[in-house]
Amino acid sequence: WKVSPARIALTAVLSMNGCSNPSMGTESAGSTVSPADSSGGSTTEECPAGQMGCPCLEGLCGFGEMCIDGVCVDAGLTSTTTAGTSDSSGSESEDPGSTGDEPVDRDGDGFLSDLDCDDSDPNTYPLREGQVNEIKADAVICGGEYHDARIRIVGVQGVDVVADGVTIVDTGAGNGGPDDFALEIDDADDTTVFGLVIRAWAEVDPILVNAAARVTLTGLRVEQNGSNFIEWNASPDGTFRQCSVYGHQATLRLIDSPHSLIEDNDIHSTSDSNLIPSTILTATSDYTQIRGNSVRGQKIVIAGVVPNYGTKLVDNILSDGASLTIDGDATHVQGGSISSAKVGVTVTADKVEIAEVEIQDVEIGVRLDGDYANVHDNSISASLECIHEVAGHVGNSEMGNTCS
Repeated sequence: WKVSPARIALTAVLSMNGCSNPSMGTESAGSTVSPADSSGGSTTEECPAGQMGCPCLEGLCGFGEMCIDGVCVDAGLTSTTTAGTSDSSGSESEDPGSTGDEPVDRDGDGFLSDLDCDDSDPNTYPLREGQVNEIKADAVICGGEYHDARIRIVGVQGVDVVADGVTIVDTGAGNGGPDDFALEIDDADDTTVFGLVIRAWAEVDPILVNAAARVTLTGLRVEQNGSNFIEWNASPDGTFRQCSVYGHQATLRLIDSPHSLIEDNDIHSTSDSNLIPSTILTATSDYTQIRGNSVRGQKIVIAGVVPNYGTKLVDNILSDGASLTIDGDATHVQGGSISSAKVGVTVTADKVEIAEVEIQDVEIGVRLDGDYANVHDNSISASLECIHEVAGHVGNSEMGNTCS
């Protein structure tokens, strides 16, 4: 006998609701309904079309079910079982956002994940080798050695750069010439740089700070370059702290940069071809403070270029031929030591104070060639003369010194 499609649909709905059609017969108690197998073959008992686990009825199933591969299944299970299932080609599809093995740039900083040490932070990235790297915002540079990579911070304000474990080194590839710098900070007030190592640049000078107030360089190492010359020009209130400068012409020169702080650095000049050989030279930089530095090889020069007033030197250690030349009025020297120099301190300015300094193994301890100097409470060991005062000067005081 023939059953209409409408009657079949009604039967499927009634079956899903636990009802039976009397005219169609009733299943015996305890009987089971076996769904069609995956091959689509018949089962031992009929499985009503459209019922869960049974063949779909013209592509349709009951409420809360889906037709998958010709069989009605629970739609609630498909959200977890179909994710990552095979596509039409039979291969497993990737989760959204999956990158597989291909490097990507997740943080949008221009560096792929195989180079970027933190690809979740756009302010953390490596340098580009053989190029000038312009830094415009706070940055953490990925540690490592970078060949022929220069750094410029120009025309921005308040940029902090952390370069701990970062070395920029010259390989002779020609990135830069005599007028260039490995690190250049120009017109960039309130810049800070921490931890950078600048090594083996043959023609490029290591550092320029120009027209930038309140710049702080901390923990830098400048070593074995053709010239280890650091120029700090027209940049007041700067700080150069806990840095190491070593090699030929190891010099920090401050010009027109008053109220600067030079503190706890190790500066060793192995040779110097400058017109004024020096490790630290200040000129037109009033009230600069030079504290706790270890200086070897060449002298500290407080130049007499006016104005250069009120420089303070505290607890510095000068050795291996390093000495102190003072040509700036009202310079104050307190504590520290000077050893193994021809003349420990040469004074050619007025109103200079030298106090509690240990001056050892010199020919002349202090040479006074100015007026109103106050030299007191120093310990001096000299082979020729502890304090030599050039004739024609007035108002000098020499009290409480020990001489041997």
